[in-house]
Amino acid sequence: MKVFARCLCCVLLCYCYCSCYLHANNLFAVESESIIIYGERIPQQQEHVASNYSILSPENLQSRGNTSILSALESIPSLNINRTGNDSTISSYFLRGIDNGHILVLYDGAEMGDPSSIKKEAFLNTLNFHEIDHIEVLKGNQSTLYGSDAIGGVINIIPKKGIKNKQGHTLTFTGGGDSYNQQNAALNLNGSGLVRGPLRERRGRFVYNLGGQVQKSDGISAARADQNPGADRDGYRQKNLATNVIYHHPDGITIGDFSAKFSSNKSDLDRYGGPGGDDPNFTMKDDQYLAKVSVRTMSESFGTNDDMIMAPTVTISGQKNSRSYNNSPDEKDASSYRGDFTGSIIKVSPASTLYLGETQQITLGIDLKREQSSSKEAEAAAATATALPLKHLSESFASYLWHKLTLKRFDLNSGLRLDLYKSFDPILTYKLAARYLIAKQTYTKVAHSIGFKAPTLYQLYSPQYGNASLQAEKSQEFEVGATHDFGNNSEHHLEITFFQNQLKNLIDYDYSTNKYLNKNQARLRGVETITSTRPLYPLTLNLSWTYLQVENLLRRPNHEIKAGLAYTILERPKHKLATNLHSKYLSSRKDTGNTLAAYTLSSLGASYTYNHNFSFNTEVDNLFDKNYEEVAGYGVAGRSISLLGSYLW
Repeated sequence: MKVFARCLCCVLLCYCYCSCYLHANNLFAVESESIIIYGERIPQQQEHVASNYSILSPENLQSRGNTSILSALESIPSLNINRTGNDSTISSYFLRGIDNGHILVLYDGAEMGDPSSIKKEAFLNTLNFHEIDHIEVLKGNQSTLYGSDAIGGVINIIPKKGIKNKQGHTLTFTGGGDSYNQQNAALNLNGSGLVRGPLRERRGRFVYNLGGQVQKSDGISAARADQNPGADRDGYRQKNLATNVIYHHPDGITIGDFSAKFSSNKSDLDRYGGPGGDDPNFTMKDDQYLAKVSVRTMSESFGTNDDMIMAPTVTISGQKNSRSYNNSPDEKDASSYRGDFTGSIIKVSPASTLYLGETQQITLGIDLKREQSSSKEAEAAAATATALPLKHLSESFASYLWHKLTLKRFDLNSGLRLDLYKSFDPILTYKLAARYLIAKQTYTKVAHSIGFKAPTLYQLYSPQYGNASLQAEKSQEFEVGATHDFGNNSEHHLEITFFQNQLKNLIDYDYSTNKYLNKNQARLRGVETITSTRPLYPLTLNLSWTYLQVENLLRRPNHEIKAGLAYTILERPKHKLATNLHSKYLSSRKDTGNTLAAYTLSSLGASYTYNHNFSFNTEVDNLFDKNYEEVAGYGVAGRSISLLGSYLW
């Protein structure tokens, strides 16, 4: 099996490498009014995407007065956030009941997961709200295209890309705050221009975006304040810088795309939730560096009818996360702790897509990935404890084949992937997904897939808890759904999806052996219903309901209901005034040792735009000042008012 796997990977690598030498003289670009979905790795128009997905649009983000990316994500059906304090702390998130360790988060196609963390999860608290254009959420298993970490789906963060359709430059300043003394300011510069040579000859066109943000807040007590008399607030400080540059060659040969971001976050923490958990001097510092560059070309047509086109792509990405925890002795806790964790990923992904006319795409690709983590921890009654640093490395090699058939009323996606790791046996995954137009404005989707999640470096090699014999977690998923649009302009939309995910070999901590073991199984199944309607132009209503049955997993509600209302009060050439109302209901959930009560939250917002240059947004979160819990023993914010203003030059 291993010999066959290596041979297959070598053949695919040679194929992709050789295709890059084809003579190219056509620009690879799709100009369409349809939304392009990038989360499927191969860009597709939304009407031909067979996966179930949701999009957090630029309009949705721009209308918010709250700059929390976590709060924005919570508007997506079947996606829930569990906070352990303010928005800058590490929070867990769930998609259809699958936790963040099994959800792949991408920033412009580059992986964000931290290899030094227990589950290799991505920390969404490092994201700058103002640098994001939109967010795509692909639900369900995506392992065939992305390998490990994508059993539950993919969250693809698309940053702002600059001015696309004209030359020029713009500068935007945004600033605001909220009731918890949160203050934020952001500056964003974007534009486009021509690249010319010494003789003023045209050598290409570029678009760019550069943005930065600073933010601070007094926050709330991470441990519940009503269970910790005299608890202090746990605030945070954040800095972010991000850029994106896209270069188009003048003869249409190449598109070069470069993205990079840096974030620095310092947060106050508490030791744990519940009585006695408050700690006045426990802090975390988290720095992240991320960069990605990709080059894409399009060959000239070939074949008997000149209907075959080859499009090679090479993408190189890398990221580094550095986290440090520091807790010195104080009057509430005489012990001390110091932990430093560093994780990095380098990934090289050559691929080549063969277009057979307008109906078929065949993609062959390879993922070469190197993950590394290091840690140094010291814990004792005195601050003099020391420990030697530990370093661990993981390398993987994967090849995949993806075929897409697009007919007038039928779309079929099929894929096969082979992943090779040194620490366990090769893993073969596959996916079949189809979309069929039953009648005008009515179509159905069906998908079946096999996925996996590789053990993390921490689970394998932690000196105290690691187990080098761990095997990969396995997933088998099936989903089927139907969608119908009503009205001449699709003013009304209804979508129903049934899903089931069987998880085996789940890795969990075993208290009897103090090691991580493949010990659990779980089955998640449910129904997701999404509807939206626009009974008249100024008014839009959205409603979603997710019913989830789950075994052996905590903090998953059986019922989740989300509702939204948007109403345009005034719209004139220079003025626009709109308001929105959002509500969320979660049923009771089991947590460690107790049951979390059901709760309903609402937020009310308004936005005003003048002459497309000035905008002002406000939002009231937790409108009715509800007292609730997302994680047992941890605090949540009460009613707060956010204000945000923006000016464009």
